[in-house]
Amino acid sequence: MKRLIAEPIAALRERLPSIARGVGKTRQQGDDAARSGSGQIDATPHDGAAATPRPEWEYVREGWSLARNEDEPCSRGWDVEDVALTYAKHWSAFRSAIAAPQPLGVAHELAYGRVMSNTSLVAHNTALTLAYVLARATRSADSISVLDWGGGLGYQHAIAQSVLPDVQFDWHTRELPAVCREGRLASPSISFHDSDDCLERSYDLVLASSSFQYAEDWRAHLVRLSHATRDSLLLTRVPLVESEPTFVVIQRAQPYGYETEYLGWVFNRAELLDDAEAAGLRLVREFFLQEPMEIAGAPEPASHGAFLFRQAAP
Repeated sequence: MKRLIAEPIAALRERLPSIARGVGKTRQQGDDAARSGSGQIDATPHDGAAATPRPEWEYVREGWSLARNEDEPCSRGWDVEDVALTYAKHWSAFRSAIAAPQPLGVAHELAYGRVMSNTSLVAHNTALTLAYVLARATRSADSISVLDWGGGLGYQHAIAQSVLPDVQFDWHTRELPAVCREGRLASPSISFHDSDDCLERSYDLVLASSSFQYAEDWRAHLVRLSHATRDSLLLTRVPLVESEPTFVVIQRAQPYGYETEYLGWVFNRAELLDDAEAAGLRLVREFFLQEPMEIAGAPEPASHGAFLFRQAAP
């Protein structure tokens, strides 16, 4: 799979414009103005005592075992009510911001004090990557079935409707129970699934946008997603490094209204592509979404990208 690398990522990075830094499910988009210049979380206790600020993003040397410690905030991960309620709070503004003919540079997750805008270059790049994949998938059909793994209230579906209004989408979203509850209210045309039963059928396109990295057993998860598609699989907003082996980071998401922290993978690019090939997938197109960002203590800065795969011919 490494033969697919036409040119080192490091060289490409030098030519990328300096886009705002931010990563992962809340942050690739957020020039995301979303954070303060320090990128640190205010850790001052409620009693007013001083505390050392903690970085929003930090390398986790002990890996995924940290999430099995019930005393650690990251043990709750994404499965908290605050995530669903915050999504719902911003949903109407998100829909308004992406309506045609406006640009698609909309980060649907906002840090405290920010308002919804459509000026994020990273978000625009990400949305147009999705639009390309959808247009390619529907080039010879006027309808398509989609499984959106970790799709929130239907953000990708809303973009799909905005850019391809004449296409009929049979859209399915796998999410956590609280998000499914809010999603059914916000997007009644989507079939929301709060269990993996949705993998018992197949779809024309399976996509995972800033969600694949949160599966602890990501290799098994990749195989399951590949088996669920009849044609294409899009992994997008995926954190990547070139030299270091795949490692684990923590994100402290309190600035976005989520009273939680969660672990996620930063993938070695070649390792991820090798495993995709082993899962029966053929790389069709690679996309660069955002230039590298520093993660406190990490052995290498992480960039963000996307990969469009198709089922390999038997």
